[in-house]
Amino acid sequence: MAEGRPTIRIPLNKDEIRSVVIRGAGEKAFSSGYDILAIPTDVTPETASRLRDRNPLQLALESIKNFPYPTIAMLNGHCFGGAVHLALCCDLRVGADDIAVGIPPAKLGVVYPHEGIAQVAQVLGMARAREVFFTGRSYRGEALREIGLVDRLVPRSELEGATYSL
Repeated sequence: MAEGRPTIRIPLNKDEIRSVVIRGAGEKAFSSGYDILAIPTDVTPETASRLRDRNPLQLALESIKNFPYPTIAMLNGHCFGGAVHLALCCDLRVGADDIAVGIPPAKLGVVYPHEGIAQVAQVLGMARAREVFFTGRSYRGEALREIGLVDRLVPRSELEGATYSL
């Protein structure tokens, strides 16, 4: 992930884990998404195959989806592209009411990975997933809840309390 990398807080004693909260560092961004400038454009067939088979982002997303405890994305700032995919892998998403969320590859001329499209469709439903992907639009306010990008939308001052009370 690029700037505003999400962090995971896990207690030192694994027997104390009841859930995991993933949040961005600071308040500006949960994450700006995958750094598209880091996508290799001139790779050997062997390197391309290795990236497809052991894609680090995909491994991280699968780890979150398959984590044995509840996972919560605390969207404490803007969230775009691959970061939305990460948030949708979590069991619950709680967002500050002043954030923007979107998946912009259509506006960038980039093809989104099929695993990500499937995850978004699984969480939002096919019609809403089409809208999100085809428009590349950024959602704000109550539209985030209506389309299903967040489960709860709270004032920024209440975000930590609402999230950790879950």
